[in-house]
Amino acid sequence: MVGWAIWEARNGLLWNNKKSRPEHVSLHASLRLQDFLRVNNCLGSQSRQGQIKQMWQPPHENSLKINVDGAWQPGTTEGGVGVVVRDSTGKFVAGCAIKFTNVFSASQVEALAARTGTILVMERGYQNVVFESDALQIVTALRNHSIDRSVLGPVVEDTKSLLTQITGEGFTHIRRTANGVAHRLARFALHIGGSLY
Repeated sequence: MVGWAIWEARNGLLWNNKKSRPEHVSLHASLRLQDFLRVNNCLGSQSRQGQIKQMWQPPHENSLKINVDGAWQPGTTEGGVGVVVRDSTGKFVAGCAIKFTNVFSASQVEALAARTGTILVMERGYQNVVFESDALQIVTALRNHSIDRSVLGPVVEDTKSLLTQITGEGFTHIRRTANGVAHRLARFALHIGGSLY
């Protein structure tokens, strides 16, 4: 009922106070929606028809880029993680596909993907790295300096601890279109028995 009252109040403002014709209100609403999408990086710099896909970009010279992604099949307890490491020329350096059990959400497997990527970097001794993930919730949690007390907190805090021992830019958020290799590895991991490095 409250939602209906808000809807009526909003429409009352649009129709009565502005005294606009319906086509003007429709145009105004369309422009506001486009502004919202542009500000929230849903459209990029152009309208939806001319949208530019974000593509994978190599890191700066003498550095490595680690792309991570997770995949989960709803209704199961299985998740897959994909990690790919490439250099500044785009050349493949390392990667892994790992299947996890006891996974209960997409967010959980995305957090596991971030931790798996940092563990791989630690084990190989890589420095001067940048991590990329298309999981905005996880990237935000990893960049937050306060302690994560959510259900994903232990994995997030473990990853943060590992990141303090690695030089580089930490985690950045990218779109799925720029994370295709890690995404395909994560989907592949769902169909294997364990781990492939």
